[in-house]
Amino acid sequence: FGTMVGVPAMRPIRLILAIAATALLASCAPRTPAVGDYDPDRYETRAAWGNGLLEPPHELIVHSPFPGGARQHTFNLLGGAYSPDFHPYRNRLAFAATFHTERPGLYIAQVDNRQLMRKTVDPTASYLFPKFNPRGDLLAFASDRNGNWDLFYMEAGRNTAPMQLTAGSGDEMHPTWHERYDPEGRVLDRKIAYCMKNELSGDWEVWVLDLLTMTPTYITKGQAPEWEPGGARLVFQRARERDMPWYGIWTVDTDTLMESEIVSGPDWGAVTPCWSPDGRYIAFATVHRSPAARAEGRTWKGDDIWVVDARGGNLTAQLTNDDDPDSDPVWAADGRVYFVKEQEGVQNIWSVAPPPILDDPATAPE
Repeated sequence: FGTMVGVPAMRPIRLILAIAATALLASCAPRTPAVGDYDPDRYETRAAWGNGLLEPPHELIVHSPFPGGARQHTFNLLGGAYSPDFHPYRNRLAFAATFHTERPGLYIAQVDNRQLMRKTVDPTASYLFPKFNPRGDLLAFASDRNGNWDLFYMEAGRNTAPMQLTAGSGDEMHPTWHERYDPEGRVLDRKIAYCMKNELSGDWEVWVLDLLTMTPTYITKGQAPEWEPGGARLVFQRARERDMPWYGIWTVDTDTLMESEIVSGPDWGAVTPCWSPDGRYIAFATVHRSPAARAEGRTWKGDDIWVVDARGGNLTAQLTNDDDPDSDPVWAADGRVYFVKEQEGVQNIWSVAPPPILDDPATAPE
């Protein structure tokens, strides 16, 4: 749960809680998100922040011996924390977790203190893949609250009823935003990319939904798309269709549909990619690449977090190198890479600072 397998044409996009839905809840009618002026403090004054479960409180920043000054950000011993995303300009982390229920719900945490906002309180459904829009006032996510997995969104700074974005019979997951604004902050362009399982072929596909017209567009085969900051490209993972179907990392231009393979391995996988805030690099998790993963025969969990320049080529930097399974990186505006680390069967969210070489103009991609 919360990770992508490495040889998975026949497995779901991430290991999701294998619990069938026990109730069908009434859904909100689909509608386009409101377009208008944006006041960044409007929602903050009404946010219901409270004490959270990020413990121990005096150890919210914990340095560990592996490279990059690693820090642990959630400390739960029961359940787990999954699929993190970082606010574009505030020091906040959205994630899914089983802190209070058997099924995952959504939370937003202040990274530098114990404040925690519980975004969903529904114990009968699962909520995954929270994703802030570029200005941080909306939060998209996937949920099986209506039986299969659909996409929804809600306001990020206060708890409002989810609004449904997709309602197909297939599963839609892993939303990622693209938005453009005029100088007054009005929305000119608002889209969500996501992956959907084709019920006829069984393949996972990348789609883009224009939220101003509610028009879906097929892009390519693949999973776990992430939108390039301010750009037209998506980075995603896709399995080979010959030999051992290891996942590799690809990009696709949503305007021209031109594709480029960025990372692949002959006997290991690359999954759950994300962009650096400046679009120069891509972080991702390997599968079955480390000695520990190979010794265990581990092909169903993440391995270590790596970085490659966005043009492709050799692996640029390894961010984690211990035996724990690491996956689901997200590169935050504060420069750190947040990810899910599993220790003794429990997943928590950690972060690590990329090495200084990635900030050296002499090594930057052209």
